[in-house]
Amino acid sequence: MLKNDKASYMGQDLITCLINKKNGFKFILLEEYASGICTVINPNGEILHLGLALFEEEPLLLEETTALEDLPSVQLDKYKGYLDQLEQKEKRVRQVEQKSKVDIAILDYKKSQAQKRSSTKASTRKAPLLKGIGASWNSTKLTFYKHKIEPLQPTQSFSINIEGVGKFVCSKKDFLSNFNEVVISTQYKNDGLYSFQTIPEKAYKFIQTSEPR
Repeated sequence: MLKNDKASYMGQDLITCLINKKNGFKFILLEEYASGICTVINPNGEILHLGLALFEEEPLLLEETTALEDLPSVQLDKYKGYLDQLEQKEKRVRQVEQKSKVDIAILDYKKSQAQKRSSTKASTRKAPLLKGIGASWNSTKLTFYKHKIEPLQPTQSFSINIEGVGKFVCSKKDFLSNFNEVVISTQYKNDGLYSFQTIPEKAYKFIQTSEPR
């Protein structure tokens, strides 16, 4: 039966045996420990834990074909079962490791996506408001240009150097609050500009002049 089952032992080119000093029997070596203890299979097919001192110092290495002839079938059957169990154990370990890798990869992906969303929200939430003069132009009248004002943030200002009058400086927020009639006018919405023929009283608080009006 074992000769027909020879392939069952493949992957173990050589079988390591220890020779018992007392009776010369061959014990198949499974594991050897630094403590001087070894795990072996005796000729009766039993797995035992014995001291290395019971065996010859030099092990005997048997090829598969030689082992089939020299060792009892019960001993080889036990060895085959041991190898099968070892293979199944290693397979389970690989499956667990593979599953762990997949789980870790999924967790890493979810974490990276969460970080991206958090970063996007943070960047949107914490985007600094721009201040200062964002646009300026010269004019003979108080003239508002839609294409210059609309791109500004609410806290940004624009300035108009009005010839002979002074510098009109106003934030976009103040412009929308104080000059709503300009924003809704047909000229501003369609033509993109609006000019006052005479400067309205409410505009003077935004005009910087070197001399009092």
